[in-house]
Amino acid sequence: MIRIVPRSTLALPFVAAVIAAGAIAGCSPGRPPAPGTLENPQRIVSLAPSLTEAVFAVGAGNRLVGATIFCDYPPEVAELPKVGGVIPKTINLEQILALRPDLVLSSAPGQEPVVEELRKMGVDARIVRVTGIDDTLAAIQSVADWVGLADNGRSFVSGLRSRMESIRGQALAHSQGARPRVFYEVWDEPLMTAGPQAYLGQLVEWAGGKNIFDDIDKDYPEISHEEVVRRDPQIILAARYGDPYSLTDKVRVRPGWHDLSAVRNNRAHLLDGTIISRPGPRIDQALALVTRAIHPDLELQLEQ
Repeated sequence: MIRIVPRSTLALPFVAAVIAAGAIAGCSPGRPPAPGTLENPQRIVSLAPSLTEAVFAVGAGNRLVGATIFCDYPPEVAELPKVGGVIPKTINLEQILALRPDLVLSSAPGQEPVVEELRKMGVDARIVRVTGIDDTLAAIQSVADWVGLADNGRSFVSGLRSRMESIRGQALAHSQGARPRVFYEVWDEPLMTAGPQAYLGQLVEWAGGKNIFDDIDKDYPEISHEEVVRRDPQIILAARYGDPYSLTDKVRVRPGWHDLSAVRNNRAHLLDGTIISRPGPRIDQALALVTRAIHPDLELQLEQ
């Protein structure tokens, strides 16, 4: 059984905190910005970890004046004032206004109410929305455009795409047409996975794996344990936050999962959630993590 969860119900930490930060959704400011603000904002607040990383990646990190409690990369972010979490009820509008931003970067789905309120108050707030890999690269370029560093963005995105294409080529050549079946577990209760157009689902494909739920036209569907068993993944992947644990031991006790190929062969792998779950400037590192998990015998050559 596959049950599609409406986007409005995806109020899970993973979906709200890390996946919702990729491609352009809507960027019209709530008011005409002050002269010079639109082309060259000097006081930027980011409401998503991937957007914070994007600002630094294109060379505008010194203009960030605020970020969320989940923004932890690069290390310089630790010194920034924090404006709360990533879901509306945890974001402090008063703190944002006190920082006098001339640009606020936000993510969707989830943060639209915050953007609406900020625009009513005359703040230039932009929204980005994640879908897949190409959208993520486009979002980085848009951030560069918005902060007046378009050339920096083009250079960074070009290098990022080149590194990713190199990893993809090595993975596909190594697979030789025999793609191992992969289940990416986005969330455990309820059990959720990534569809073929979602960022995580595409990472699996680029890494030379076959997403066992690549026939679903939704980004993050809720699925049944029985359906996973029926499709018998050879590899199980999930993001890890905090202390490490055995993913194999965790899933083995689920009904029927002890007979899965991935469990019998100890091919259930945890990946660094602060990298894999952020569709942003470190997407090449995320792809490398997935590729190494799927092809442990591949001596991956990474471009610098």
